[in-house]
Amino acid sequence: QNSRDFFTNNASRFREQQDLIAAPERYATAVNGLLDTLQLATQSIALEVGPGEGWLLPRLSAQFERVIALDNAPAMLETARSAAQGLSNVEFLLGDTRHSALKSLQADLIVINMVLHHTPDPAATLREAAGALAPGGALLVTELCEHRQGWTRENCGDLWLGFAPEMIQDWAASAELQELTSSYLGQRNGFKLQLRLFGAAKITS
Repeated sequence: QNSRDFFTNNASRFREQQDLIAAPERYATAVNGLLDTLQLATQSIALEVGPGEGWLLPRLSAQFERVIALDNAPAMLETARSAAQGLSNVEFLLGDTRHSALKSLQADLIVINMVLHHTPDPAATLREAAGALAPGGALLVTELCEHRQGWTRENCGDLWLGFAPEMIQDWAASAELQELTSSYLGQRNGFKLQLRLFGAAKITS
């Protein structure tokens, strides 16, 4: 509820808040590079959890047959919808990773971009998302490394001050995901970003 309220009340200031920490243009090249290297059996369905302003949706739309944008704040979902105008294969869901639609989803790619530090239970969010992956699918997490800048709680709606890389690794392992690759990027004001790509096991005969 805290996350939903914050983004409902601050949707118009979203870019300003991002610029204080990690503006998308500072790491978009790295994210696109990871997407270029994906080796997936199919590229049918992509799910983005918390699409923000929707800057990644056009790229996902070009790469996947169907794209789902999931957000728990109606105002942010509308912002993402505006960014996806003209993209006929993008659909929008209001809710979080407990949404009933995810129970039957078999996504080839799931993106959780700068979302976990806004969630009350990031381990559960990652686990629930992983449950919607198709066998052999990939889950991309971009997230802040742990920091001590408490002002982000009030100014940016953060519930967590980033995460140690080992924490995300442990949560992914508990969700039966294997790490495929990782990279780390410096950002403004002393923040550091971790880009983590995990894979779901393939079904073997």
